[in-house]
Amino acid sequence: TIDKEPIKANCSEYLNNILTNHMLTNIFAHIKLAPIGQVILPNCHPFTKLDNKNRTWVLIHSGIIFESSLLKNYENIINKNTDSEKIIHYIIDKVNEFENEKG
Repeated sequence: TIDKEPIKANCSEYLNNILTNHMLTNIFAHIKLAPIGQVILPNCHPFTKLDNKNRTWVLIHSGIIFESSLLKNYENIINKNTDSEKIIHYIIDKVNEFENEKG
C-alpha cells in the first residue's frame, strides 16, 4: 500500500491514526521540506514504475537533479513537476535495457 499526503507530517491526522492504531512491521516514510515545486499530491514520494518483467520498483529520494541530459527524454511524463519521477523512468528503462541485452 502506498499512501501519500501533501501536508506536514505533524499535521496529518491520517498519519497519526496509522502510527497509533495499526500494527506495522515495515514502513517507509519520506518526510521532507519541498524546496522547489508545489506541495501537491502528484509531487509526493514515492514514485513507482513497473519494469518489463512486471516487477514494481519504488523510488524515494531527497535532493534535486538540475538539467541532466540523461533525463531529457522524460520531459513528457505525466507529472513534469518532479525530477524524482523522471529519475525512476530513467532507472527502469536502464534495468529493462540491461536485462534485454543479457537475456
